[in-house]
Amino acid sequence: EDIEQASELLRAFQEPLAALFNGYAKPRRLPSGRRVDLAIGGFEQLLADVDLAPVRLPNSALQQLLRVAKVRPKSGEDTIYLAFEEFCGLLPGVAERAFRPEEAATVGPLKDFGVPVPLPAVAGQATRQALALLHHLLRAAETSKIAAVRLARPVLQRGLRRYVLAYARATLADLQGRLDSGERLAELSLPEGFEVVVKRPDPQYR
Repeated sequence: EDIEQASELLRAFQEPLAALFNGYAKPRRLPSGRRVDLAIGGFEQLLADVDLAPVRLPNSALQQLLRVAKVRPKSGEDTIYLAFEEFCGLLPGVAERAFRPEEAATVGPLKDFGVPVPLPAVAGQATRQALALLHHLLRAAETSKIAAVRLARPVLQRGLRRYVLAYARATLADLQGRLDSGERLAELSLPEGFEVVVKRPDPQYR
């Protein structure tokens, strides 16, 4: 269940992750048609360019990840090629190996325009490590001088905003439902980043 939560968190950033993937993937001609894939060398370069490999993710850890995920060259090929779905499927494992549990436990929520998105109360280690990975990618995109990473910056920022807005809309809908049911909302019962604004009626002049 924790791995599924981690995967769900990463899926919320599918568009930004696709921008990173496409910066390193290359088109290939296959018997079934043309396809854009990421060669294992490109995957390793991506990890290096966002400062994950080799310091956080040494080659031995990456090779172990590939073995555990049973990623190997396809029939008739001498190197590993990853489709986008396979790339995304490896990311929880990257997060697990790149961020220690005690480090991931201290990572704060993703936040935009003053609104943090809390993790579920039951969020486990894998989800927190996936969150640490997203924080890391956002920071890398902000500071990187590498074109493929820098070009993903606006897409990552847009993905963050959409993620926070989805949470804000869901929270507002919940709060409105509670108000409609007659509940009185105090400031202390509101999530961080939200406040009750009392709109005073316009003055009437006679």
